[in-house]
Amino acid sequence: MDVQSLVKVFNMKTLLEIIDTTDEPNILNILCNFDPMAYISASDLTKMMMDYLKDNGCEVWRNNNLAVRGRAFIGKKGVPDIIGYSKKYGHFVCCEIKAIGDRLSSDQMVFLEELANAGGTAMLCQQIRDESIIVKIYKQDGESQDWEFNKGVLRIKETR
Repeated sequence: MDVQSLVKVFNMKTLLEIIDTTDEPNILNILCNFDPMAYISASDLTKMMMDYLKDNGCEVWRNNNLAVRGRAFIGKKGVPDIIGYSKKYGHFVCCEIKAIGDRLSSDQMVFLEELANAGGTAMLCQQIRDESIIVKIYKQDGESQDWEFNKGVLRIKETR
């Protein structure tokens, strides 16, 4: 694996943090031992969550909220990657997707919290360092609960 491939797997900020915190003279040897099969791209996480939500009675779609060069940004900042509604209950459903190394912005956090407080279903799906996929579901009372995605099933994450 070359440096360009590593930048695709880890974001540049993460690479710099790893380089800054290690005494290992050849950091590339450490990073090249990273198992790329364990890494799931944001696109794959998005597809996985869309399939899960659709299979569980939601009408959802991707929300591409990207700035276009040469144009002023006119969307709402913080709107999640997946948006839609529950076909059974009619309430708004959304899910923000974060791959390894991605971070939630303050605008994204505010959107998720405000939607949950208003009675919608707000989720954050992220792959974490130990290769597990966690879905944080925000509740109307301001709390959240972590669920683990395993073999197509969401289960409450066990605390160790």
